[in-house]
Amino acid sequence: MSGGLTCTKRELAERLDRNVQTINRLVADLRDRGYIEVEMRFDGRGGQLPSRYRTTPRRPSR
Repeated sequence: MSGGLTCTKRELAERLDRNVQTINRLVADLRDRGYIEVEMRFDGRGGQLPSRYRTTPRRPSR
C-alpha cells in the first residue's frame, strides 16, 4: 500500500477527540462493511508492526 497519511490509532483518537476503543470499533465496522482494507505487517522476526489501512477502490454493495 502506498500514499496516504500515517498515524497510530492513539493519535487518530486524540485528533478526533475520541478514545482508542471507539477508534478500534469504528475501524472494525468500516472493515466489516468493506470500506477499508487492512494490511497486517510483521518485522523480520515475526513481531507485529502497526497495521496499514486504506479505503477500498469502490463502494461495496449491500
